[in-house]
Amino acid sequence: MHYYERNIGDYYRKAGRLNILQHGVYNLLMDACYDRESFPTLEEAIEWVWAETEEEIDAVKFVLKKFFKLNEDGVYIQNHIKEELEKYRAFLAKQAENGKKGGRPKKNPKNDSGNNGNDFDNSGFKNESQDNPNESELNPEKPKETQIKPKPSNHLTNEPSNQENNICPPNGEPVPAEKPKENFKNEIQEVFEFWKVTFNKNNRTILDNPRKSKIQARLKEGYTVEDIKTAIVGCSKSQFHIEGNHTDLTLICRDATKLDHFLAMSNPAQVAIQPQIEDVQTIPAQYKVIEGDW
Repeated sequence: MHYYERNIGDYYRKAGRLNILQHGVYNLLMDACYDRESFPTLEEAIEWVWAETEEEIDAVKFVLKKFFKLNEDGVYIQNHIKEELEKYRAFLAKQAENGKKGGRPKKNPKNDSGNNGNDFDNSGFKNESQDNPNESELNPEKPKETQIKPKPSNHLTNEPSNQENNICPPNGEPVPAEKPKENFKNEIQEVFEFWKVTFNKNNRTILDNPRKSKIQARLKEGYTVEDIKTAIVGCSKSQFHIEGNHTDLTLICRDATKLDHFLAMSNPAQVAIQPQIEDVQTIPAQYKVIEGDW
């Protein structure tokens, strides 16, 4: 769900006394709940709003305590958001049901001119198809010599061209043109499952749209599934990211630079070796620093 109505007056009546940090946390949490169509645990809430410092984490706890209710499963629920999500799901279910019934009746192209599906227009003349023009249109000088619309020909063999169909290689069967991958559905799922196992995520962690889009963007740039898995391993080796809970896929795959950074972290640390200076020349006496009072 990427859109929701916001009543500004209602918001400030309930949350007007929050400080700037708490306002930011509350708004980010609401956006995340609507976008993911789910509610967080404390750990997930901290992750969803990218809280890092102790002060930011305290703000998350304060907002959850004041505006959300903790259920038996350890999940924080907000009733207004819950009601909006239920309305949204009911709307989707209704749309799906209408779709099963056929939806809006399809328009009959033969009835566009109001001639009740006949091949003759209102003037009594037969309609001519744009795909099959008459003889005079194809060859106005000698209309009888042209009976059908000519197909494009191959300029090398003077035979009808196969450009509208699949290309047929020499002595072979037609090979269907391979469509470029666009959604990477299986690859994205594989990366997500690997990330969940690596960071021991529970079943409430879902493959939401932000995670999908980040993984898909990197795959479109040419990174492989193994590249992203290696970057995930690199992130898991970083004590800073683990302790700060900065391990979400949206961070690892945020952009190419970030992914390259984690790819580099997956390799063993290399200690730079200082070059040895072989020929050290003695500084002449006249160039030595003169000590004393100036």
